[in-house]
Amino acid sequence: MKHSLLFLALTVLSLNSSAELPDDTEFISRLFKVLPESHSLRSYSSAPARMLPQRLKAVVWNIKKAERTAWKQEFDRYAEGRDLFLLQEVYERPVFLDTISSMVGHQWEMGISFLYRQYGNAATGSMIGAAATPLEASVKHSPDREPLTLTPKATTVAKYDVEALDTDLLVISVHGINFESTEAFRRQMRQVEGEVRKHRGPVLLAGDFNTWNEGRTSSLHSLVRRLGLSEAAYTNGQERMTFNGWPLDHVFTRELVVHSATVEGGSVGSDHRPILLDLEVATRARLRR
Repeated sequence: MKHSLLFLALTVLSLNSSAELPDDTEFISRLFKVLPESHSLRSYSSAPARMLPQRLKAVVWNIKKAERTAWKQEFDRYAEGRDLFLLQEVYERPVFLDTISSMVGHQWEMGISFLYRQYGNAATGSMIGAAATPLEASVKHSPDREPLTLTPKATTVAKYDVEALDTDLLVISVHGINFESTEAFRRQMRQVEGEVRKHRGPVLLAGDFNTWNEGRTSSLHSLVRRLGLSEAAYTNGQERMTFNGWPLDHVFTRELVVHSATVEGGSVGSDHRPILLDLEVATRARLRR
């Protein structure tokens, strides 16, 4: 609620031409701090395993900063037996940090979008959690920034070794830029394209893309076609969060068998509903069929 009121106040100030601010940029910088991209990756806990299993269970979820009271109970339930987590709108509030720290055997990589100065420099952004240590991890800030807050969206990228296979799995957790133009969205997606093109092998690309109109959705689908990715066949995909009828959350894969992709339609722990995935990293023999 505090964050909602803050953004409302910023909106009112931006619309009120008579509001006396010392300087818009100076005012915003008192509220939000954007770190250099090279300092925007933060790890939590550690995983003793060095490889992910070939058969994977994953969760994709914009958790809305874990601010709803039902979030923890739901997350604990969805997290059971999961190997991978692709989260958006994570936030360093105690309930979130306590929850992930209690999950023994998982390591968490957070791509920081920005820090809330007025809340002790608590970070928010996107995240990948895994039951294995990544081979490498990085963060990409969107080239464009959101209006009013002047903050970027963060995309978290990690690569994992897979048991019994001579291949690495590339995992990308995306939070798409929201209150900007379709061209700004395309610029961010070109960053994602660059990461996927550098990788030869299986890919899991998912998150809240903020595809709230035809232009954004069409651009995204063109991108994944160029990259040889396919969208998961969701069970009850209509339960995904939408805006004007356009789904915002997506799961795309390459060289992965999607045994199931189920949207938890009864979830109330966030304004978005989680997507639960049962995946298998395909062998070369299976891909040739």
